[in-house]
Amino acid sequence: MKCITNCCYCYADREGFRGRPEFDLTFFTKLLREMKKCGMETIDISGGDIFCRRDAFDLIECAFEEGMHIDIPTKYPLSKQQIEHLAKLGLSSIQISIDANRPEIIDMLVAKEPGYGMKILKTIDDLGEAGLQVRTNTVLTPYNIHEAPNLARYLAKKPHVFKSNFTCYERSLYWHNDSLFCCVEDISKFENEFNEIKAEFPHKKMNFDGALGNPYSGSQTERPDAFQKRILCTANRRGFVVLPDGRATICEEIYLHESFILGDLNRQSLMEIWSSPKALQLARPEQGLVPDGPCKDCSDFSHCHEGRGRCVRETLKAYGYTHIGRTRVVRGRRLEIEWDNKSKPSSQVNLY
Repeated sequence: MKCITNCCYCYADREGFRGRPEFDLTFFTKLLREMKKCGMETIDISGGDIFCRRDAFDLIECAFEEGMHIDIPTKYPLSKQQIEHLAKLGLSSIQISIDANRPEIIDMLVAKEPGYGMKILKTIDDLGEAGLQVRTNTVLTPYNIHEAPNLARYLAKKPHVFKSNFTCYERSLYWHNDSLFCCVEDISKFENEFNEIKAEFPHKKMNFDGALGNPYSGSQTERPDAFQKRILCTANRRGFVVLPDGRATICEEIYLHESFILGDLNRQSLMEIWSSPKALQLARPEQGLVPDGPCKDCSDFSHCHEGRGRCVRETLKAYGYTHIGRTRVVRGRRLEIEWDNKSKPSSQVNLY
């Protein structure tokens, strides 16, 4: 959960992990071997930034020694020596998060100190010189969306940047700020320019999904169609997330919420957690166990879980991250839920 930047749009619960222990190389090696026995081939790193760990290169080397592919996103301004080390280890590609091709805009959005923007732009070039392929990710806010077409063209012209992904800022649980939403007019203008650039570089993978709408809003006739087209949720269905302390949760954005902690890999095996009663109950809850509320008698209950799934993260965004009887303060915003005597939300909204 450590990071070299301080992004204004960050969604991570970094404060929640301050002072907590992190797993070591021995734990990581054991986990890799368990994964390999289960037929897994890929590790996705998220956070936080792996290169903020002193043993980052040991972890990467260990993954390769076990025959695993490791998917690394970073905002760390790597030196030429570090990049050469990665190339020697066998890393072929890496994701760099970059929000502009103007250093001053980058510094404003993500930097803890001036000069970061120049360093991360140089890192992208140095990766290409070392023979590594680069994919990029850009978060659009009102502060960089007008310059984003320039960034898209800048990246498309680089031979070693094979994929560029642009996404609009979204609401998050921990660091949310309404001022970071892009307006409809700016999004539309960017999309038009982006599509023109994309047509100029048909050999490059360039993606922009637009602003994600709320699938639960709209009229009674619009909502059923939006429900059918909702985003697929893979949490606790295709995998789970290992937290820095070794515990497992269903989603990387839910972190330490006790209701969704599946187990502890310091004491349990990977398959014990994956097939545990709690994991199975969360994946396929029994409708008969649902307390009073809209889900109790809903005819779409099975479809909601067995189809594309339901996003617990979005539920928490809408109704709060509080534990029973407590209020959580998130960056100056007070999120509250009133609880009745039966210890459930008085609004009758539940997480089933």
